[in-house]
Amino acid sequence: MEKEKVIEKISEALSKSKKRKFTQTVEAGFTFQDIDLESTKYKLNLNVFLPKGRGKEVEVGVFADGDMEVRAKKHSKHVYNKAHIEELAKNRRKMRKIADECYSFIAQADLMTTVGKNLGIVLGSRSKMPQPVPPNADLAPVIERMKNSVRVRS
Repeated sequence: MEKEKVIEKISEALSKSKKRKFTQTVEAGFTFQDIDLESTKYKLNLNVFLPKGRGKEVEVGVFADGDMEVRAKKHSKHVYNKAHIEELAKNRRKMRKIADECYSFIAQADLMTTVGKNLGIVLGSRSKMPQPVPPNADLAPVIERMKNSVRVRS
């Protein structure tokens, strides 16, 4: 189906609905015929950026050390350094709670091995392994992009 037809059908559905006293949303469901989603050729695993945001605030967890840790505390309340990561590895219950509170994670590139080794069993099973970020990167746009995106998987 072409993009224009999808937009046309959504516009048609919105115009036919009666007016409400609140902001309406549109939910779309798609059925894929004759496609084997078990095949690796058709697997979906991507982040879709939403230009107008998600409509609600989500938390992004940050694994950082040093200067990046200080900068990350301005943008997220879930900031963990190397000592916190090793402490969380000993307490799975606390790590599960943090993994459920945060929608996604980012990590300083040189901490990825520590995160994977200590927290991979909890984050990997939830498909929340952190996205690596260089230590000198500006965190504000990275965190905003993560907050305004949705993960699509099949």
